[in-house]
Amino acid sequence: MNGSTSLNTTCPACRGSGLALDGDSGDFVRCPYCGGKGQVPRRFNRQHFDYAFPTAQLSSAGTPVSVPLQLDDDADFEQTGWLLFDGPAASLFPRYTIYVGNQSEGQRLLNDSTLAQTSGNTPCAGIAAVNFAGAASNKTSIAPSPLVEPYVWKAGSVLVAVFNPTTTLGLPVAAQLVMKGYKLYPLAKGQRAA
Repeated sequence: MNGSTSLNTTCPACRGSGLALDGDSGDFVRCPYCGGKGQVPRRFNRQHFDYAFPTAQLSSAGTPVSVPLQLDDDADFEQTGWLLFDGPAASLFPRYTIYVGNQSEGQRLLNDSTLAQTSGNTPCAGIAAVNFAGAASNKTSIAPSPLVEPYVWKAGSVLVAVFNPTTTLGLPVAAQLVMKGYKLYPLAKGQRAA
């Protein structure tokens, strides 16, 4: 579904302070451009889009698998939910954890102080897969796990998903994480959303 949404950006008149210099009195007054808020809305054309991380092949406990994903440079991405594909059996969900980070900005998306960068066999804490995303076992799509509030990723960001088996899975398991949402294309002044 296409539409438009507003996100705020710094007011160009007051540069975010909410105050402007009155030319007559020389006093600072509430910025007439932003109403003293320091922010003005940016308008976007929202185009439905999904990003799929590369498939991770999971097997032995304590051997995390990192899969990177670079977002396209053409638009920011408003994420509205997650979808997880793993096969062949949904009963495998509780047997691994998932952690997602933003390598571009060094952001950890969990508040767990034990999180470590994964290299080789360094375990990485995460969220149990069964609690992370809406399941789509055997590649059969079902409703995604929605975010409580949409999250906006910068265009060109490099993300990493770390899958960490908590028990040996027997047969290798293919797991893939999908971010559901919208690309946000800025509208030119006077342009209307599609």
